[in-house]
Amino acid sequence: MMKKSFLYLVLAVMVLSAMFMLGGRSIHANQNDNVTYTLPYLTSATDKSIYCVISNRTQDNASVHFTINANSALSLNSQLQNFNTLSNYAVVYAHQTRMLSFEGLTINLDGMAMGSVSVAVAANQSYGGRISLVQMGILGGSGTSNSWSCMDLPMACFQGTTNPKRNLTGYLCSDPYSPQTPIQHFTY
Repeated sequence: MMKKSFLYLVLAVMVLSAMFMLGGRSIHANQNDNVTYTLPYLTSATDKSIYCVISNRTQDNASVHFTINANSALSLNSQLQNFNTLSNYAVVYAHQTRMLSFEGLTINLDGMAMGSVSVAVAANQSYGGRISLVQMGILGGSGTSNSWSCMDLPMACFQGTTNPKRNLTGYLCSDPYSPQTPIQHFTY
């Protein structure tokens, strides 16, 4: 009886070890990979704040950049279109989830001001922009080197000051091109 239960225990450990080794594939990005979310409609109206939850399911840290593309009042010159609200702490670390919010003219990451769009957008004005999640450097480990995809850094956005908030739709995710994985676009 003792031999039989020991044999079952050894078999269970072997099966679990095999499942762990085969199923535990790490995803590492290629240097400077990125995933970009295009949000065609944002607003600086304080009652229409937008909250985006970003999850990093990779083994690498991702810096968060926001670039203004357009506004509703005037055409933007190239300097304003390249205005980037990057700050030093704007990072979604490996296996972390953070909230990026657009509240009035301020962009916050987990409630801390990351930047302002006031250089190109006035109060109560609509505008569009891009959120880029850029790979910061491979952190080690022996994972397979893959290009990031939208599924590796998913984002969900909500709008309004009510509870529950409304789902935001109409934004686009695009991930990098590689010969193994052609560029993909996802619309939410």
